[in-house]
Amino acid sequence: MNTERIQALNKFLEENPEDSFCRFALALEYLSSGDVHRARSFFEFIVQHDPAYTGVYYHLGKLYESEGLTQKALEIYQRGLDIAHKNQDLHLANELKDAISEWSINHDT
Repeated sequence: MNTERIQALNKFLEENPEDSFCRFALALEYLSSGDVHRARSFFEFIVQHDPAYTGVYYHLGKLYESEGLTQKALEIYQRGLDIAHKNQDLHLANELKDAISEWSINHDT
């Protein structure tokens, strides 16, 4: 775990509580350190409070899948895909379409 990076990000977040990029970076740090619960709470906070922050949908969906929350994963992928289409974010749309296709293959739908 990169505790120095996490401490620096937490300090920045305290000073800038509306910064979704910082929350996202923290979520990824916690995820890579194995603190899935904390990562999930950061991802979910972003989805709830800044739904236009599109980078979160793929990662939260994958986290849900890893936890066996397959229906929640599909729902978050689809929600992100809707937002990506609305924002004309083709890269994210393709990434989420791939995640949905992979999900469908793994879950026989």
